[in-house]
Amino acid sequence: MRQADPPRADQPVARAVILSKEATQAGQDPTNQLKLNLFGDTSVPLGLALARAAQDMSVRTYEVLQRLYPHLDAEAALFQGMKDLCPSSLEHCRRVGDLALRLAREMELDGEEAEQLEDELEDSAELKEAGILALTVSAMDEAELEEFLEEAAVAGDFHDIGKLAIPEDILNKPDRLTAEEYEIVKLHPLVGETMLTPIELSATVRASVRNHHERWDGTGYPDGLKGSNIPHCARILAIVDSFDAMTESRPYRDRLTNQQAVEEIQQNAGTQFDPFLAEMFCQMIARSDPSVRL
Repeated sequence: MRQADPPRADQPVARAVILSKEATQAGQDPTNQLKLNLFGDTSVPLGLALARAAQDMSVRTYEVLQRLYPHLDAEAALFQGMKDLCPSSLEHCRRVGDLALRLAREMELDGEEAEQLEDELEDSAELKEAGILALTVSAMDEAELEEFLEEAAVAGDFHDIGKLAIPEDILNKPDRLTAEEYEIVKLHPLVGETMLTPIELSATVRASVRNHHERWDGTGYPDGLKGSNIPHCARILAIVDSFDAMTESRPYRDRLTNQQAVEEIQQNAGTQFDPFLAEMFCQMIARSDPSVRL
């Protein structure tokens, strides 16, 4: 595990967190404003509001992680926080990482190039849900957070955090998300990228965490990147992330079979997913699962 200096107790935590490039993208369209109480001033441009929210959530999360794990550095505390506070997200990340590495090996790249891609995919998959941890912490008001921290200090038990988490209230909501709820969910790649600031990682990993919800046709988020402009690792993660999500049960739907999930990926190749990688992934799943027919 790489070592990184955590924010010191005598140093404002905000200095360990930088704004994403969204902060410099002040929208000119007056209709492009975020109408959410979550961000306070609704008159600021959407991009700047999102960046401020990501920064605020990241700062608060690292403050909580320092209190929970004062003996750990920033990276170790982040992983421990995901393990204790968001265990289902961590398990999802590990499954996605395994699938991403399998797909990378299907590409038959040369030695050094293959090793670099595999390392970047492993880091990206492990950390892509860091934003969910920040959303979980930010779901609590000050009184709830203090109560939780006191109980955790005494019992060392984190299982009740799910009662207060946004992932339970919104991400697993049985009904269709409202526009405001969807905007909150869409924060997690930005927050995730900002959460990685104190950790020594490549620009590729940061970009993959930020852009793993982009779509091949340019209608994804947060940056609306299109086609080959989407980082390679992010394109791989988009496919394997979707496959794992579809083949796991959710409170609002039953899991899909591998066959059904493969068919969904095939149908969305060229719109949501890189068509070349999507085809390669479906062939990989078909070879490992005799029940899948292409």
